[in-house]
Amino acid sequence: MITKSIRLLTKIALNSKIWRPSSTDLVLRHLIHKNLNKQSGFTDREHLLAAVEWLERAQDITGNGGVSGRYLLGHGWSSSYPETTGYIIPTFLALSKKLKRETHCKPQG
Repeated sequence: MITKSIRLLTKIALNSKIWRPSSTDLVLRHLIHKNLNKQSGFTDREHLLAAVEWLERAQDITGNGGVSGRYLLGHGWSSSYPETTGYIIPTFLALSKKLKRETHCKPQG
């Protein structure tokens, strides 16, 4: 079962356009240290909520409903970027379903 999972992850990773050597490290750490979240003292839900807050901040900061394209430590948030916004919409919907939160799906008004 683990071998099949590793083969599948490898296939997906190698077909990814954004593959970097650090991605291998991330995948291996996830496979080897499945209890890493338990060691940090935070639950998976708490990690997801923190990610949601980051994405919400990236959207709120633009003021136009779009999502910021990036955050730079020296400069802060950038303007909204259509591609980033397009990718994050399904993420908001999936997170809303997973976390049973409706705040990501309500129209602003």
